[in-house]
Amino acid sequence: MKMNVLVLAVFAGSALNAPGYADDDWDFGLDVRLRFEAVEQTGKQDAEALTLRTRARVTLPLWSGVQFLGEIEDVRDFGVGERNSGLNGQSQFATIKDDDNTELQRFQLTWTPQPSWRVTAGRQNLSFDNNRFVGSPGWRQDKTTHDALEMRWQSGALTGRYVYHWQVNRGPGEEFDWDTDTHLAHLAYQWNPDHTVAGFAYLIDLTDPLAPRHRSNATWGVRANGRFEQGEWTWSYQAMFAHQTDYGSASDAFDLGYWGAELGIARHGWSARVGLEEIEGDGQRSVANPLAANHGVAGWADATHGGGAMGPADGLSVRYVGGGYRHRTSQSFLQSVAVGFTAWTFDFERTGLEFGEELDLFLNLGLTDRTGLSFQFADFDGVEANGAAADRQKSWVFLTYRY
Repeated sequence: MKMNVLVLAVFAGSALNAPGYADDDWDFGLDVRLRFEAVEQTGKQDAEALTLRTRARVTLPLWSGVQFLGEIEDVRDFGVGERNSGLNGQSQFATIKDDDNTELQRFQLTWTPQPSWRVTAGRQNLSFDNNRFVGSPGWRQDKTTHDALEMRWQSGALTGRYVYHWQVNRGPGEEFDWDTDTHLAHLAYQWNPDHTVAGFAYLIDLTDPLAPRHRSNATWGVRANGRFEQGEWTWSYQAMFAHQTDYGSASDAFDLGYWGAELGIARHGWSARVGLEEIEGDGQRSVANPLAANHGVAGWADATHGGGAMGPADGLSVRYVGGGYRHRTSQSFLQSVAVGFTAWTFDFERTGLEFGEELDLFLNLGLTDRTGLSFQFADFDGVEANGAAADRQKSWVFLTYRY
């Protein structure tokens, strides 16, 4: 991993020393997160971890229309408590996957030959729609990135994207990365600034021998999202439908569906939302999303998903309601306060049996424009008699700084 740091330093130094290079042409960014995490889970010993994640980023314009972005990520474990990291063999403890690790997080070149075209090659973040099928989740300290070539085209209200993808860098560390042979296509139409409809086709082939190759899939779908004003009220909506079949390295045939919808409302800092998802399962597998994020979109306790799947083999029916309040203050030591909750109910989609319930709570304090303090809590109560996941409680304290 030290070689990654050296490569980035040499590349950046060479660019900065290039003839005609101005000091104000480049940009530097820093993102630091100190986090304490505690987990209580039925059948496991309690787990705790205190970790520090640091990302340093540099952006350099190289020549006309071409820009380089490099980012190093370092994760340090301070040795507080015991846990199963996924690599240390301590399976008697609950899992917290944040190990010591230093890696090249992003290393990309972006070429913009004209305002309507952009090509990005290398290790990068990818995000499609609400990240349900393709995204770069950053919940764990080692954020997921993608080795890929992306081409983006825009003409008026129409935006097209194509990605050839050959590796997902999942973390913690290279031991969890998966090779792929994947094609991602997305077409979005924004008929006004507040409303967008999109169609997509994701042909995901997990070719790595250590990857869950049976989750290779072809997913086709549509999504609509938007917002509208009604006096002092702001309404928001999103809805998505997708159809998924076996593809590439998948050895068994499957045919599954997904649909979800959410309605939200906000006024004077207060907000509320209600939503549902139907994730089909056939008893052998559920809808797969090996290039995406699951944490947060179906609870913070991470009891309903994992391993590249949205849910258990019998699928999942999800219902949720949430609300919160956000207020900006005039105090120099406290810029903003946000508090909220989400309550979830889960059932097995195929059988209709109860899976469990979950309550998530948060308090976010904006101490300055660059510094924040956050508290989060998740309590999952599973119906283990029906084969659901074990009960668990998780709590987090974050201190963040961004420059």
